[in-house]
Amino acid sequence: MRAWVLPLGLLVAANLFGLRHLWAADAPWVDRENHDTRVMLRHLEQGGFSWEWFTGDWPLQNGMYRPLPTVAFYVDYRLWGSRIDLYRATNALIALACVLAVVWLAWELFRSRGLALLAGLVFTAWQTGLAGLPLVEPLSKLFAAGLLAYGAIERRGKARDWLLAAAAVWLIGLELSFGFGQTDLTNQTFDYRVFGWPPGRTATIMALFAVVGIAAYCRFERERLARWLLPAAIGLMGALASHEQAVAVPGLLLLAGGALALQGLRIRWWAPAAAWGVLGLYLWFHLTALTADSAYLQEHTRGIEGAARSLSHWLFPARQGILHLLQFFESGIGPPVAITFGFWASLANVAGNAGGLLAAAPYRRSAIGLIGSAWAYAPTSGLLPLSHYAYLPAAFRCLFVAALALSAWELLSRARSTELAPDQGLIDGGRQQHEPNQE
Repeated sequence: MRAWVLPLGLLVAANLFGLRHLWAADAPWVDRENHDTRVMLRHLEQGGFSWEWFTGDWPLQNGMYRPLPTVAFYVDYRLWGSRIDLYRATNALIALACVLAVVWLAWELFRSRGLALLAGLVFTAWQTGLAGLPLVEPLSKLFAAGLLAYGAIERRGKARDWLLAAAAVWLIGLELSFGFGQTDLTNQTFDYRVFGWPPGRTATIMALFAVVGIAAYCRFERERLARWLLPAAIGLMGALASHEQAVAVPGLLLLAGGALALQGLRIRWWAPAAAWGVLGLYLWFHLTALTADSAYLQEHTRGIEGAARSLSHWLFPARQGILHLLQFFESGIGPPVAITFGFWASLANVAGNAGGLLAAAPYRRSAIGLIGSAWAYAPTSGLLPLSHYAYLPAAFRCLFVAALALSAWELLSRARSTELAPDQGLIDGGRQQHEPNQE
């Protein structure tokens, strides 16, 4: 347990960077972004607490079942009254709890302390805005270019390892910039939606319950103790009572079971199957107890084509670079295109993205993170983008980035060594060496 105290303490300290949103010089009492917050406040001032939140629509009356975020608003109202700027303190506490939950999930999935802490660090960088600092992506790309150049000079017959390591580092830079998380209808950042925007708690509360529930389910499968089924069930129910994106949770439970099965555990599949049954009841309740606001849905959806574009961007962040390259070739410019910066920037992003995925391919942990994030994002992919929709997906995306970082380290170690044998402790596809239980 001691080995966890210092790194977790550093993660908590890093999340303090997000608290800058508490003192932001904005005007939540009048700005457009906090319209829903003010509607919620007026409802609480007029009606106070109501058990009807648990049996029907929430106060915004747009056909959504979100009793737990409504209760969180009620607690803030009792604490701070009309000082809605102080409601952000609750957002910060939820975000901090989510970081710790993500570390626990990564540990329960893979029993790798290094990967778990790396995942927590990446998640922290995203939700606090640290990853958005100006030099993060350029420095990672510069480092990748340096690796590529060094490998060309001192490759010692291992050009492929140097090339893949450089591509992995390049992709890490793309991931840290979190372009898909910054896609927002009103151009708000991911960290603002998490820390600075009170309605963003619908997604963060949902993610907290979901991640804790999935981690508890993993512990149940590892220890065979029925007591872990209770927090797993509470996590599922709490997520469904917070945001409609929680319909992805049963699939994530199934994915977690598959990840554990690949490590040799015998999975009791009835547990994730029961979650699908709960989801069926939730959908029946949603259809019968709530009246969908057709005008609201029409205003906020972008159709199947928009969902496909969004998901393809999610799976391949350099997708826009492919479109740019096609435009170059279709424009009829010809060979002079090779002297334009945009051409080479797009080509480098596409090559780095593809090479990074190739570098991560032997590592099953990276696949679990990428597939889980895409599955979690799918329910909201057809909606007009608000960056807090990426919160639960980011809890799995950070597993992918952490595994990618370990693969880059493995490739660099192999490229610099005189032996070709990889460190099997980092590769899930070979004989997996489990770390000792360090709890």
